[in-house]
Amino acid sequence: MLGSFVRSLTRKATHLIAGVVYAGIEGFAFLLSPYGLSTVIGSEIIAFSIQSPARARNVAVSSTLLVIAARALHVAYLSIRCSKKQPSVDNDVLESIWDWNPPGDDALSSNTWTILKELVLTMRSLRAAYPEVEEYLSRPEFAAMEMAPRLYYYYKKEEKLNRAPLAAKEMQEASKEDVAALQQYRDFACFAYDYTNDDALSKALEDKGYSLIGAKYKPELMPSGSPAFFLAANNADRELMLCIRGTFSAEDVFTDLFANGASFGEEGTAHTGMLRASEYCAKRFSTLFQNFVSDSAHNSIVLLGHSLGAGVAALLCLKLMDQGIDSSRLRCYAYEPPACMAENLAKKLGSVTLSLVHNDDIVPRLAVTPFLNLLKDLSDFDWRLETKDDENMPVLLRMFTSLVQAPDGNTASEDVQKPVQKQQNVSDYDPVVPGRVVYLSPGGTPLVIDGTSPILRNTRLSSSMVMDHFIDTETFTNALFSKP
Repeated sequence: MLGSFVRSLTRKATHLIAGVVYAGIEGFAFLLSPYGLSTVIGSEIIAFSIQSPARARNVAVSSTLLVIAARALHVAYLSIRCSKKQPSVDNDVLESIWDWNPPGDDALSSNTWTILKELVLTMRSLRAAYPEVEEYLSRPEFAAMEMAPRLYYYYKKEEKLNRAPLAAKEMQEASKEDVAALQQYRDFACFAYDYTNDDALSKALEDKGYSLIGAKYKPELMPSGSPAFFLAANNADRELMLCIRGTFSAEDVFTDLFANGASFGEEGTAHTGMLRASEYCAKRFSTLFQNFVSDSAHNSIVLLGHSLGAGVAALLCLKLMDQGIDSSRLRCYAYEPPACMAENLAKKLGSVTLSLVHNDDIVPRLAVTPFLNLLKDLSDFDWRLETKDDENMPVLLRMFTSLVQAPDGNTASEDVQKPVQKQQNVSDYDPVVPGRVVYLSPGGTPLVIDGTSPILRNTRLSSSMVMDHFIDTETFTNALFSKP
């Protein structure tokens, strides 16, 4: 009896807290919507015209609070009405407020709750999927006071290394045809960022021999998951080209953050956010593409993108192949793609998708295995040996080092046993870069690898690891267009 009462009380309390939090979130979201902003700005304009500035400021504050409160009360009413229509079972105890579902008949819903819920569930699943990462980060060598000098000297060591000779020994030279194709389509991947209206984009495409068919410049996170893109045609080459933009807005960032693995049919797993975006593209364009390739044996489809857009394009390519479009009629060019799909899916794209990774770009290496390898290398790295010959140690770092050192001159964590090998029970979702990969290094020959190459499964901390991700820089252009 008592247990049943406690469960019922817990359920009601969790539902109440979830409803209050949801109402508050929707209240603030409504304030930032066109309706809410129009109400506040309109009230302020009227107040300025008939009252003093001081009174007008009070009106602005009051109208802001009123908008938030009115929307929150409206949401609370909808939540109560929904709970009466669908009463919960007594045993239905929520583990957290994020297991609660908001009312489905709210026409003004901002979807903020759904987005936050997705992020929380993503973080929860990632923590459960990769216990090895938490195990490493809990070790003494990764304590806050240890990390500053450890990262500093590890970074200095990595900067001195030259990866190009190692790469040249392990990989084959990229064909001239592959390099020429990557050179040809690079500008289109840049167009997706550079132009935000049809007139400017049409002019740029016409200069390249293409005609703009349609474009979407603002992505939509919920409910469709649509990325930003443009669709163009080249009548001379009988080609339809879909270019998907990479991360450029808040919606794109959230798509990136939905990074847990989702099922790609029965074939494997893929990045949740990018898979959702590819499903939107497949629904919108698959019929058009199928009809296009059916019209003539000479018609072909080109998919391309940079970063987030590259991952979406590669996953869309898989979907189109599964829907029956012959791989000989498809080409996909993925510039600096993230690791976004299981190894078996990446290999399936080997004959269709050509990815390009420039030097130390961090984005293609944002996956569990490269991160675990980095943690292992950091854990094994003895940074104190580096301090003995470093006469130019920064003052702030010297302070950190002195705090880490024990009073007798030994290190505070010296007696702690370090891990000697990497954990082996890696999660089933350990994504890799799709297709064949052309690896570019400054001054080096473009070389071909795949997503499982040690070059991509290890992270190198370098001063260029962020800038190497951008495909419109002088360094990238010189690496792609240089003649060895």
